[in-house]
Amino acid sequence: MRHQFVIFACSSLLIVVGTWYLLWPPAAGSPLVLLPVILFGCYDMVQHHQTFERNILVMGWGHYIMEALRPKIYQYFIESDTNGNPANRGCRGMVYERAK
Repeated sequence: MRHQFVIFACSSLLIVVGTWYLLWPPAAGSPLVLLPVILFGCYDMVQHHQTFERNILVMGWGHYIMEALRPKIYQYFIESDTNGNPANRGCRGMVYERAK
């Protein structure tokens, strides 16, 4: 995953800065979106406290965001915390806490 990210970062910067900037001037703002993603990925490659983020890189942040949004999505659209299959969310949370 790391090699793919490095290839993505280098090629996307070359494409955005080299090609799109010359051919389509409104794309000059796209490095403002691309650079934070690349910086987060570089940070994830060198940090040592979260294995999940180190292995999955930028997509690991999406995991934490979705985990934070999960109760809200369940509350409004899917089910309550006691209706889970094969175990409800409360029991799984207790197992996760005890495993740490």
